[in-house]
Amino acid sequence: MVADPVVVVSRRIAVLALLASLLLLPLTASPGHADDIPESAQKSMAKAREYLASGEKKNYRKAWNRIKKLRDACKHSVDYWDFFLRLGAAMGKEEAKLWADIEKVEKASAGCPSFEILRARRATDMTERQSHLEKAIEIAPKDMRPKLLLVDHLLAIDEEIDAEELVDAILEENPDHVGALVRKGRVQMTGEYFNAAIEFADEVLEKRPLPEMHNLKAEAYLAMFQSEGKDVLEDAHKAASEAVKLRADAGFVVTLARVLEMQDELAQARDLVSKHNAATPSPMLSALLGEYAYRTGDYATAVKVFKATAATSGVAARGYASGLYHLGKYKEAAPALAAMVKVAGEGSKVLAAKLYASMGRFDEARKVLEGVEGEQAEWTTKHVEVLAGNPASLTANAKEQAESDSLVAEWHLVYYAEALVMKAMGASQGEALREIVRKARAKAGAAKIATASPPDASVEMKANTGGFMRRVPAYFTSVCGRVFRSGNLQPGIAPGPEGENKIKVYVRVVGVDPNCRKDRGREWRFNVKEVEAGGTIQLEGAGEWAPVKEDYLEGCAKLVGGDYAAAVAAFDKALVGEPGWHRVKLLRAAALALSDAGQRGTAGKDALAAVKDWPGDHLGWELAIAVGHLGGQDVAAAAASYVRHMESHRSRELGRD
Repeated sequence: MVADPVVVVSRRIAVLALLASLLLLPLTASPGHADDIPESAQKSMAKAREYLASGEKKNYRKAWNRIKKLRDACKHSVDYWDFFLRLGAAMGKEEAKLWADIEKVEKASAGCPSFEILRARRATDMTERQSHLEKAIEIAPKDMRPKLLLVDHLLAIDEEIDAEELVDAILEENPDHVGALVRKGRVQMTGEYFNAAIEFADEVLEKRPLPEMHNLKAEAYLAMFQSEGKDVLEDAHKAASEAVKLRADAGFVVTLARVLEMQDELAQARDLVSKHNAATPSPMLSALLGEYAYRTGDYATAVKVFKATAATSGVAARGYASGLYHLGKYKEAAPALAAMVKVAGEGSKVLAAKLYASMGRFDEARKVLEGVEGEQAEWTTKHVEVLAGNPASLTANAKEQAESDSLVAEWHLVYYAEALVMKAMGASQGEALREIVRKARAKAGAAKIATASPPDASVEMKANTGGFMRRVPAYFTSVCGRVFRSGNLQPGIAPGPEGENKIKVYVRVVGVDPNCRKDRGREWRFNVKEVEAGGTIQLEGAGEWAPVKEDYLEGCAKLVGGDYAAAVAAFDKALVGEPGWHRVKLLRAAALALSDAGQRGTAGKDALAAVKDWPGDHLGWELAIAVGHLGGQDVAAAAASYVRHMESHRSRELGRD
């Protein structure tokens, strides 16, 4: 897998994403209200949930026998029937038969909206979800539950005006309704009126010490973090802690955990959630524990947690399938990916295709991408054909890209070269390479590799040309798994050795990953030298790009045209002008391997040597390992290094990687 292009997230999208994590999670776990299991049945239901969460089939039958006894007491509970469906799916029961049982109870429960709420909760299509909620309101116009859930839904689809009108209507009828008061504040947050939401919460708290309003304040402060920075986190922590102190509701615990995450206290957040889930088991808290396990590289625990709800929860389905993949369990991961797409829907298809392709299941990858649009889908489609060794599908694009010296064009050419190498490798040798990588992935996945800490903010390097300097940040990967975006070249100056009348001068370029809170930017310093302070400064290495560019483009054109020997010669000329350009060394090695089978051993060694000092260039490493394997080199150690670096430089966001 290759790092995805950077996507800049606007402040408004970030706010909606936060609300999704705090608000929409209940639609897949506990829909925006407290668990509606009757008190008399809660103890037995908690035990049934433990049985399901164990992931052991022998315990599923025990859970089933328990909930059968609870049916009369829980017949109008949304949470009961949701669990009924999840447990039935885990046991392999037909969904249609499960729904038939539910519909029998529904027919005998006139005026009860719970069953339409259940359908809304489980709907993956937003229009379908809204339709079920509106029908629930028609069935029981005095019941607040479907109205509040419809407010949540409208906020989720960015229809805040309709959401505000509905919540105002609810408050006009019942001005003290806690759920409506919370939604009133969330409407203000969606409009980015965070201070107004905090003031509103304080006004309510002056009259009533409601934990819901403390939690609302914490949510608002969290949303402000995007623009205000860490200064608001102390206030968020205070508000969230007060909410949990007043009542340890699972939703409040989640908010406090999210605050701790933002304060870089992931271990403390995990302990908090684990403690409260042990005291009062909750699907919401269990899901968050699974997420934390995944994010800390504990894929075995994540798989165990997510397995219980993967059949019905999109979040769990992603975590379960991705966890199996990162453990190198491809045979189990393949059907889990198919199930993930069914449960999680359209938004999971690109991820499914990436993992299918990495496992060598190219037909499944192509099929799942049919009809999917967008930049990520386009890149993934190309990558599928690269790994499948199908350069013919990329040739027309490669010819066009060979005329440009842009970084994006270079990515396309590296993809094309890898496709040529994979084709030359053939099916048998290609499968052997995938097995080497799978074993490396299994070993890394079992090692619980921690996310890397950002290195020093500045990196010193040598370079001859400005064209190469501008490219360098894109050969590094942030700890969030994205390549850095490069800025403009600038002169740089820094203090010299202490006690000496000297300064350091250099050419500098800054690379950024704006969406990586821990690793937003680094500085690359080229051709650093010490000079006497006050003297004349002449910067080195800012010119002579034109001849290097000309030779590079000639090599690219020859590579795409199939004249591999001429490509080697042209790339050799480019390396005279810029000897540090490792990507050109990689393309040269690929061309050499393709031009003469007798030179493949040398080409393989050259490719692996080219990337040795560029661990963050995941795209380059993928090509180098392929050329090395084609050349008969033992690439197991290289594959292990590549996979371990990727493991430590990933966002570990469920659904992204």
